Amino acid sequence: MSARTDPPGWFTRDPSWRWLVEEGRELPTWPAPKAVRRCSVPGCRRPRRTRGMCRKHYGRWRVRLRRLGLPLPPLPPRPAPPPPAAILAEMEAAHAELARAVGG
Repeated sequence: MSARTDPPGWFTRDPSWRWLVEEGRELPTWPAPKAVRRCSVPGCRRPRRTRGMCRKHYGRWRVRLRRLGLPLPPLPPRPAPPPPAAILAEMEAAHAELARAVGG
């Protein structure tokens, strides 16, 4: 990422970030933009809600099952959360990267 003279968002209102630009350093890119996951139905551009479908398509699917008298299939099991040691290592790596970016 190249250094900017007019950073986006709240950086523009905070003068404490100007020294990063003056020294030619890269600006932090957080918070990262959140990726929008789309509905799994072909041609649908709505955001994903439940079971990989948007609200409209999930409702249609559920109504069809009810009309046929079928129970809803169980959801797949959720993945196990990462162990606390892995979370701590990831946080320490992010902190070290941030410290390196701001020169501390």
